[in-house]
Amino acid sequence: MNPVQRTTAFLLLAFLVGCASLALPTPETFREKLAAGNATITEVATSAETLRQSGKISDDDAQNIKSQCQNLLDGLKVARSLSTTDMTSANNRLAVITTSLKALQGYLLTKEK
Repeated sequence: MNPVQRTTAFLLLAFLVGCASLALPTPETFREKLAAGNATITEVATSAETLRQSGKISDDDAQNIKSQCQNLLDGLKVARSLSTTDMTSANNRLAVITTSLKALQGYLLTKEK
């Protein structure tokens, strides 16, 4: 891994940790939560690829994370669809996705060290 990639990986992970520690405003509306979910999925996938390139996670591990990210994106689509007919189910689906994303972020943060 070259110095630019290493710096990029460090800055991305520092940003993720920094956002959490700064207590940035939490998304409140369903649409805000969907948007935050999409952005977080992108960040997780990018972090996994960066960690793979730096040798901190295996190719198989990175592929597994990418697959999970795709499943979570599919879940967001289902939640969006449910929101037109059953808001309770849509919010429950979104809560599960958020919990899964937090677990993936936590795992990736442990691999940065």
